[in-house]
Amino acid sequence: MFIRKVHKKNPNSDKRYVYYRLVESYRGAEGKPRQRAILNLGKLDGFPEHKHKLLADRIEHLLLGQSGLFDQFIDNQVDQLAHRFYQEILQTDPSHKPAPQPKALKACSEDFVEVDLDSFEHEQAREIGAEWLCKQVLDASGIGEQLSKAGIRGNGQRNCLIALISRLVNPVSELATEGWLQSRSALCELYQMRS
Repeated sequence: MFIRKVHKKNPNSDKRYVYYRLVESYRGAEGKPRQRAILNLGKLDGFPEHKHKLLADRIEHLLLGQSGLFDQFIDNQVDQLAHRFYQEILQTDPSHKPAPQPKALKACSEDFVEVDLDSFEHEQAREIGAEWLCKQVLDASGIGEQLSKAGIRGNGQRNCLIALISRLVNPVSELATEGWLQSRSALCELYQMRS
């Protein structure tokens, strides 16, 4: 939803008027985007234009029965106007009534297990996210074939790829990279090599 500025001219005089309309975008039957007016908001005197998006979003949240992540920080003026226009929409078109929110799932004691978090231990925890992503990109780029054409195969190719990913993920000195590979990264495990 968004707020559209509408210019009107009085046909009997040269006087011009500006008012605002709440508009909703939707996809028509033929799949093309369409727009429909939901509510005429009037002149919105004293309400600054830079808050129009906030107002439209707040009205949409109310219509959908959603709560926004930052609702507690909403400007009081925006919230009051949104609730007023929300009530007007419900009076003019009851089809916009929000769907009931799903009830919270009941906590069944047999579905939950109590765990003592202090009892957890980890051994040799290692990072893998950035390393895995770089490996996927390099594999998709065909760099292995280029290295093979250059005569680099087997362990040499693996070492080149590990060195390249190491420098991408953790750009430090060679000595620090070796320490990172041995203590913090699971990159060598991705290439079936023990660090």
